[in-house]
Amino acid sequence: MTLAPRSLFGRLTLLLVAVVAIATVSMILLFRQDRAALVARQFGDTKIAQLRALRAALDAAEGSERRETLARIGHEFGVRIIPESDHDKFPAPPQTLPRAKAGGPVEELYVCIREGGTPVSNFIDAGGPLTAMALAGHLAQFAGVGSTVEWDVDLMKCTNKPEINAFVRREYRSGWEV
Repeated sequence: MTLAPRSLFGRLTLLLVAVVAIATVSMILLFRQDRAALVARQFGDTKIAQLRALRAALDAAEGSERRETLARIGHEFGVRIIPESDHDKFPAPPQTLPRAKAGGPVEELYVCIREGGTPVSNFIDAGGPLTAMALAGHLAQFAGVGSTVEWDVDLMKCTNKPEINAFVRREYRSGWEV
């Protein structure tokens, strides 16, 4: 008499139960550590000490000394720290980029089709050139370190290394051409 099931379904069910049990035990063992240990491991003692020192320096400074402390910290860490009381002294920057007329990109496309205009997520003016640049960089990786890839945008071909053009378009079998 054996304890293992004879059918394939029974064996697969037993395997699934074993895998779930192992995963559950692993999760319990891995994640039972307390939050402080996870933070310490993630940031390290140095970062925690720096954050505590920053907080203590800000809490200890008062009046004009607080402003100097904020300026010093901002200079040391490369950020500009503005107290909440001074936020109204710095107006929001003007909106120079076009804003979407509707919720998401699909809704905005529908509004532009109905009312005319160009969507903010205009692929031809923004996404297309960005994608072309990224793909040209990918082709440059095939050319090798120190090589130059001369790209003809209109023909979509590499002019100085014809072997690179094999990666631009694939050759389809007869009857499956696009």
